[in-house]
Amino acid sequence: GKAEIAIAYDFEMNEPTRGKLALAMQGSGSDELWKLVPIADVGSIHRLRWGDIDGDTKLDLVVAPIFGRGAKPPRYDEKARIVAFQPQGDPQNAIWRRQPLLKHPVIHAIELRSLPATQGRSAVLTADNEGVTIVGEGVITNGASFTLTARSLVPGAPGEAPKRGCSEIHLGRLNDGRHFLATIEPWHGSDVVVWPESENGSLKFGSRTVLDSTLADGHALWVADVDGDGDDELFAGHRGTDHRASMYDFNRSSGKWTRTVLDTKIAAQDLRGGDLDGDGTPDVVAIGGSTHNVIWYRPRRP
Repeated sequence: GKAEIAIAYDFEMNEPTRGKLALAMQGSGSDELWKLVPIADVGSIHRLRWGDIDGDTKLDLVVAPIFGRGAKPPRYDEKARIVAFQPQGDPQNAIWRRQPLLKHPVIHAIELRSLPATQGRSAVLTADNEGVTIVGEGVITNGASFTLTARSLVPGAPGEAPKRGCSEIHLGRLNDGRHFLATIEPWHGSDVVVWPESENGSLKFGSRTVLDSTLADGHALWVADVDGDGDDELFAGHRGTDHRASMYDFNRSSGKWTRTVLDTKIAAQDLRGGDLDGDGTPDVVAIGGSTHNVIWYRPRRP
């Protein structure tokens, strides 16, 4: 089928009532202009992810604003609300059911993952001022309606709001099967952090391990096993002073992580990945804001 692209725009940091959500849809031919279908006004709209939150095999669009509509600096206390938008029929008709998922302060990032406990559904991991929360481990049904359970996983960094909790989140895996939470802490923070799973498959996490505390305005995070050793590497970047993108590699013998600076010419706003060239090895892409660049990192194994 043809891909659609969800777009968040008209975001303004200190005008939390501003924000729009739309769907870009392809025309019938490759030369036709795409059609932009408005979906909703969503104040301080910030992160979007696709996933199947209810297990009906159809993709839902999970929308995470960063602030509540009445949030004000310096604390931005009013909670933002994560909502799943579920298309009802043809998306071109702009009819979407809205399923509220969670309300937390300063929700900066989300990740959607299918886990053994969710039986095909996508769970939502949030990074916000309250740390990391998992939404959707369980589901409570009431006739045609449902509620997804929410459970706090880790508290993130201590501190005064809004410089507390977590700013970015990804779930990684080690060779022995244990998960780990990779985070940047606190909000737009300095620390690259790993929280190892205390027991394989439990999704209960142990002590906070800081891998790096030198980021300035940390804003980019990714995990992928690029060297094929079964342990996910962690990639992080920041957009402030001495901006860079770095890789952190887990040494199974010592139990420690080693940092390698990949690039100092990118003010990393985001990191994403996938096998772009079809060689069987995950690639990593960094997006630079003030440096106005997009860099594709292609791992080469010996």
